[in-house]
Amino acid sequence: MDARAREMVDIGYPDDYVEFFRQHRFSGIKGWVAPTEAQSIAQPLRDVSVRMASTVDPAIPFFAQLPWPITSLPADIVAALRLRELAPLAEVLLGGSPARVVSWQVFARRAGDRATPIHADGPFVPIDVPGIAFWIPVTQTPERTGLVALADVDGTGPRPVRQGDQDAGDLTWHDLSVLHWAEDPTDDFVALG
Repeated sequence: MDARAREMVDIGYPDDYVEFFRQHRFSGIKGWVAPTEAQSIAQPLRDVSVRMASTVDPAIPFFAQLPWPITSLPADIVAALRLRELAPLAEVLLGGSPARVVSWQVFARRAGDRATPIHADGPFVPIDVPGIAFWIPVTQTPERTGLVALADVDGTGPRPVRQGDQDAGDLTWHDLSVLHWAEDPTDDFVALG
C-alpha cells in the first residue's frame, strides 16, 4: 500500500525533540524565535532571495539549483533567526558528529502553487556525511501546509505525519534520508530552509 495514501497524522512539537528525532529522523521546536521577529524578516529575506536568484540560470530545474552560502545572508537576518545556533543543534542531533550550517534557500510559495513532490534531500545535497535540513517559516504558514514526513510514529507502519500547528518562527528539521513533501499552499508564505 502506498504510505502517502494512508490517513494523515497531525502531531504537536515534542517535549524531548532530540529523542523524538532519534526515533523518527525528524522533529522540531515550537517558538524557536518569536513570531513577530520572524515576520519582520520576511521582506528582507524575499529581497535577498530575489537578488541571489537573479544569478541562477532559470533553465536549471529547481531541485538542481544549489542553495546559497550562509555568508550571503545579511547579519541581521542570521542573528534574528538564530542561524548560528543551528550547527550546535545539528551536532547534538547527529550524536556528537561535528556539524556546520553551510547553505540556505528561500521557499516563497503563492496560494495555489504546486507544492514540493515526495522526495528525500540526500540526492540533491552534495555531501557524503550525515546531514540535517532545517526549516523556519517567517510568515504564518497555511494550516494544512508544512513538512509531511513518512514515519512510523504509532507502530502501525509508515504514514504521513505533519506538525500541523506551525507558526512563523517555529523550527522543524529532518535528516537528509527522510521521505517528505509539502502540501499545496492555500495562502502565500515564506520560509527559510
